[in-house]
Amino acid sequence: MGVPDPAQLLTALTTEHFTLQGARSQTMSETSARASVYMFSVSSVLVALGFDSQVAEGVGVVFDVFALTVLPTVYVLGCATYVRLVECGAEDLRYGMAINRIRGYYKELADDRADLFLLSGHDDAAVLSSAGRTSGMPPCVLSWRDDLEPAAVSGRLILLCGLAGAGKTTLAKQLEAEGAVRMCPDEWLVALGFDIYDKDARVAVESLQWELSQALVLRGLTVVDECGVWQRWERDLRRTWARDHGVPVELQFLDAPVEVLTARVAERNRTLPEGAPRIDPALVAFWDDRIERPDADELALFD
Repeated sequence: MGVPDPAQLLTALTTEHFTLQGARSQTMSETSARASVYMFSVSSVLVALGFDSQVAEGVGVVFDVFALTVLPTVYVLGCATYVRLVECGAEDLRYGMAINRIRGYYKELADDRADLFLLSGHDDAAVLSSAGRTSGMPPCVLSWRDDLEPAAVSGRLILLCGLAGAGKTTLAKQLEAEGAVRMCPDEWLVALGFDIYDKDARVAVESLQWELSQALVLRGLTVVDECGVWQRWERDLRRTWARDHGVPVELQFLDAPVEVLTARVAERNRTLPEGAPRIDPALVAFWDDRIERPDADELALFD
């Protein structure tokens, strides 16, 4: 394939821009509609419960049966709505990134009249806040207008590597208390009603958390990723992305003998509240054979 014809390329990009904008509008409409349906459902259920309590002359068998029928339904609807709203947010992020890349090409064509564009064409990584990095731009910049002085921000990515019982969550909560944003897949899975051993759900949650982490770090926030990053390729992926975007990245490796980790998990299970998900201590030895522990040479690659 040779060099694309500029006129044909511009036509194709204009069509793509229009398509992406339409898809983004549909995503926003769906988000608004789903949120409205859920809020309407909650309001209706509360009103219905009020009427039911009056008809049944207070709380009784009729009220209990009705409440136990509608409240679980609203709960399931809320979980489904939350999951879909998160998915819509991720889709909107991707559409925004693609649109801003195209806008960057438009501004290259405009040359000296690029100031006529209201939004920056360099903000594709962080979508609408101009916190991305493209060629010729310094990393981590927040600016809605190219004619404004950009303000450098100092985001940071902290990876916590280790097995269950190594102390990842304890350290992550300490960093969270100091102002960091904590990404914990297990907590998201529980909040969304998934089993913590659901592989497909975990992959989806960790992927979504990684996308969100990128956007937050490029906005100047410190993000603590406590998914474990057991495999070398996972750590390489995050480190390479951070280096490409000029973001400081740390790797905190937490480890202990298998016997100690197993004892910690067992003790934690005894202190967890009723109904909280528990990790089988026997799995620690199983996972110990599968983790790729970082060596000194790899640790030296991080800040």
